Amino acid sequence: MVEDATSEEAIIEDALARAGAVEARGEALASAGLSALPTELDALVGFLEGELLEALVGRVHPVTARRIVDEILERAHHHSGVRARPEVGPDTPTVPPPPMAGGAYDALASGEVHTRTTPTWGLRPAAESALPAMWLIVSHDEELLALARDGAPADTELVEVASIDTLEGALARSDGAPVFAVIDAGALPVPIDRVVTCLALHPAPRVLVWRMDEAERRRWITSVPVSRTWLPCEAEVTPAEIVQLLGA
Repeated sequence: MVEDATSEEAIIEDALARAGAVEARGEALASAGLSALPTELDALVGFLEGELLEALVGRVHPVTARRIVDEILERAHHHSGVRARPEVGPDTPTVPPPPMAGGAYDALASGEVHTRTTPTWGLRPAAESALPAMWLIVSHDEELLALARDGAPADTELVEVASIDTLEGALARSDGAPVFAVIDAGALPVPIDRVVTCLALHPAPRVLVWRMDEAERRRWITSVPVSRTWLPCEAEVTPAEIVQLLGA
């Protein structure tokens, strides 16, 4: 975190850079019809809660998008009195249905699973949905593994990674097929540094990082810059959602 950030612009730039979503700012400004951030405080809050949140949801999980906006609001509030988001009780949903085109969205914060087969913020573009693929599940979470076994398309090779040899062998034989990996930091069967190194050396895997705290993710972004492009999902995300994000 840039502690000496002296403007709302710098606060936003820092938060987006650490999330690997710097392009969301430009998209949000374009959506709002603006060339620069609003200078009036209420308008700035509206922009953060509206266009910026929507742009982020297109790039990261809605829970993560909400956290990023909350962080910006909190830091901007300390800096210049921008109104912070009101506190909510433990039973109050913290993720509103994201304002994305293409249909309704179930209550993610309550644990219900969204209805899109391939979310626009997932790993597998629609154009690749019919291609043979490989799923690499780096986790010993039994629920996730069971759902992946049931949800993997017939032409998808599912690899349950229990060793580095298994991971390296799968990547070596992928032979150009789309590779989608899940790194479950909450239930790792192998050392994470070896996993990150292996995936970073592969030409173009799409990687979902689940249950990794922000400090550790920042450390990997610093040491392995390609990990900035990996999709972060926090602990609120369910195993069923993880499988849908893979493109089941």
